[in-house]
Amino acid sequence: MFMSSATLADARCRCGPCCSRRCVLAGTSAARSLGWPLPDGDWPAEVYVPEAALVDFIEGYALELAGEQTVDVVLRAVPDAWPFPPHLRVVPETVAALDLAESVTPSVAALGRARLKELGAGLEPSWERRPQRLRPLRSILPSSGRMPRPHPRLQHSAVADALWDDRAEQDARGLVALLFVAGGMRRAEFSEALRVSSGRLDRACAFLQVSPPHGLALLESGDRIELVSAPDCGPLIERFMNKPAPEPLSLAALEVLSIVAYEQPVTRADISHIRATDSSGVIETLLARGLVVDDPRFGGRGRPSFLVTTAAFLRLLGLGSLAELPPLPVQSNVA
Repeated sequence: MFMSSATLADARCRCGPCCSRRCVLAGTSAARSLGWPLPDGDWPAEVYVPEAALVDFIEGYALELAGEQTVDVVLRAVPDAWPFPPHLRVVPETVAALDLAESVTPSVAALGRARLKELGAGLEPSWERRPQRLRPLRSILPSSGRMPRPHPRLQHSAVADALWDDRAEQDARGLVALLFVAGGMRRAEFSEALRVSSGRLDRACAFLQVSPPHGLALLESGDRIELVSAPDCGPLIERFMNKPAPEPLSLAALEVLSIVAYEQPVTRADISHIRATDSSGVIETLLARGLVVDDPRFGGRGRPSFLVTTAAFLRLLGLGSLAELPPLPVQSNVA
């Protein structure tokens, strides 16, 4: 992984603080510390870093992915378990020689092979392609996309991990803490409190939709976010609170509710037109139960009001947001 940083002056200065974070010098940096004669050139700092601490390391030293600019730091991420003793500051000579032998610079690779021959006491080394290692359960670097990350206890998915953002988990923890203290709030309020952009807030919500706290669920209703009891815990809560189960909705109410859910915002006249029958009574029932509401952004002064669904509608169906509604079937027009 090639990184660059404008805050680090030279390789020796870069590598000094790294040792305090359980890192060890590798490649050309290790060769320099071991006194090996490196070819002339401005070689980057090379260190082995624990995979679990890689994100903190990158953020702590303000590193960024190198494009066409000069590479300052080469990070070699090591998965668990950490193979080096905690007191070690430079990799063993054999590992340093292997690092050099893998270099794309011919002179450095030649030095590595020469050192390997010396260390092998006359044995001729051979190289084989490393077996492909499974991706970690957590992505190392932030990435884009809203692909849900599988729950840690569920089967591993390399595709989901590749698109997941470690920072989303940290933001999600802060979001849950705020929801626990303040209850539901508007999205803009959460963004301001967490000091994150709306995009990062969306990714934190996506993380909680897939990996919610035990017994809870994230509810996104319009511009409002709140934590509610998980759908499968509903009967338990109702029994504890001695609250009777709500009466089931009639077929007509379900029809109207479906129309509002998929067509919102929608007027009362449009609902009656779609159903080809007067739906005023059914709409009033849904309004009384709080499953639909008049959208305050529309209506007034002789204009028709528009109906939208509420958070109670999402709770009734056990949905986290309207995005979880099943898609409408595609109707083919047959002449």
